[in-house]
Amino acid sequence: MLILFQSTFQDPQLDTHNLYITDGTETVSLVDTNVYLLDYTPRTPSRSGGVWQDVTESASVLFQADTSAAIQASINEIERLLYQGEMRQSNPAQERVFVVQQLASESGTWRSEILSGRVELDEDTWRHWNVRSVEAQIIWTRRYFWEGAEAEAALAVAADAGGAGSTGGVTVYNCGSANWFDPDIIDGAIPAGVRLVIKPLSYQPRYNHYIGHSVGVDSSFDHHIEAEDGSGGTPLPTSGSPDTDLYSGGYYRRFPVTATSLATSITFTVLADDLGYADGGYFDALIRTANTPLAAGAINMQARLIIEGVELWRGPEVENNGRCLQSLGVVQLPPSLANVGGPLALSLIVYARVASGTQNLDLDWLQFLPVSEYRKLTPVSALTGYLVDTWVVDDGLDDALYISRGASYTTFKLPAMIGIGEQMTITPGVANRFYLLTDEKDYSGLIYETAISNTVRMFYRPRRLTA
Repeated sequence: MLILFQSTFQDPQLDTHNLYITDGTETVSLVDTNVYLLDYTPRTPSRSGGVWQDVTESASVLFQADTSAAIQASINEIERLLYQGEMRQSNPAQERVFVVQQLASESGTWRSEILSGRVELDEDTWRHWNVRSVEAQIIWTRRYFWEGAEAEAALAVAADAGGAGSTGGVTVYNCGSANWFDPDIIDGAIPAGVRLVIKPLSYQPRYNHYIGHSVGVDSSFDHHIEAEDGSGGTPLPTSGSPDTDLYSGGYYRRFPVTATSLATSITFTVLADDLGYADGGYFDALIRTANTPLAAGAINMQARLIIEGVELWRGPEVENNGRCLQSLGVVQLPPSLANVGGPLALSLIVYARVASGTQNLDLDWLQFLPVSEYRKLTPVSALTGYLVDTWVVDDGLDDALYISRGASYTTFKLPAMIGIGEQMTITPGVANRFYLLTDEKDYSGLIYETAISNTVRMFYRPRRLTA
């Protein structure tokens, strides 16, 4: 490291490290060139109510230069960046500001976003001003974590059959039980934000995307159950020739609903092994209706969990929403009772009713989407003309959600999506699994079940709390 001017008051051991403030364009070093570090130790964040708290800390520095004007310029530059960091919290158009550290033993840097800050001059500033040597405290409030260099996570999908993952984009299918991807285990100390880059294949991104994330759930857990494997009603097509263009697994199950009070319609069996693999996690019980969805409100439904004739959980009664994908409520698997697992299987029964007449309840499958982290992406309005080279980007690294069109997902950023739920994170040191579902609206010549797929990429910055 080149030191242009060295203060006799600076500890030479501090000079072996690097510390600076930057917005990516403007950078102020706190270890050389008019600003010399006297003392700094990153504070460890505290926790309150299970939540990490942002950190307020200070760095002691010496402003020293050939001219007083140069000292003033350095102070003003730091104050300008600290103010910009504060303004960024209410105006996302501003560039984020970071304090960046690099210990002597490290090859890379770690950054923490500055949320506010100020410079406090020493009480003897006027006395020392004429000798162009001024001590000060640079005080900032920053995020509770430090994050390292951005990296792309290698992703494995069902087609890899347990093999190694890859970068550059993997194909995730909406059909059947293959709508998941597993990132490689990453480094770090705490969960890190991710940027999910989703490129729809052969359809326009005018539908909803549902993203679920489970941590530590056994990869053997079968989150997807075909309706034809259930009971109640009639599996179709009856010809014995599966229609894999329209239906997952080639079939669906139809139950004519005539009851005006809730009554059993279709039953799904959750195997005992899968209850063990689920490990007490919470899941959104989602059903997919086959064929053109019924008008919203045509059928009321309710899911119930039954083990050995005992009802252990009852979801809310919901009206069908007029779309193909319908939530029946969040359920724990297995329910939080001692020794529920073991050899006992579980039945999830869909109860249904109509106000009058007959309505066909056509179900393709049931899926358990984990809700430990759960997010829905939906367009702000109907999107048309976005068929080729369109990207949906949910950027948890920069707190952004947008679509882009072009050869790269950074070509332009159009805020045409709304995110419901917190952005995804990835937990270091353990297995992570992400699920992606696309909610198609209907079958009016637009798209078929097996035609829905996405290319997915994931980027992250590892996080740590201290050094």
